[in-house]
Amino acid sequence: MQELENKALDSWYANVLACYPENRGQGLGSKLLEVADEIARDAGYNTMSVIVADENVGARRLYERKGYSELDKAPCVKEGWATETESWVLLVKSLS
Repeated sequence: MQELENKALDSWYANVLACYPENRGQGLGSKLLEVADEIARDAGYNTMSVIVADENVGARRLYERKGYSELDKAPCVKEGWATETESWVLLVKSLS
């Protein structure tokens, strides 16, 4: 994942965005992303970035609705971790 982060060094990186399953579908993710955009702009950034697991279709759909697009991807190194994730996907969006 660090290799992907390094491909967007001039961006404000949203490291973790999550909510409990019972709170999904209420617009909380969109609101959190809007706050992150505001913080990034105030800090002088013109680009946002986030990394999402390839199988996390709901999160990816949210990011794409908010203007993110795929920049790159990298294989998930599992090292014994039980996951369906095959790749990490770096998504970016312009704030200008």
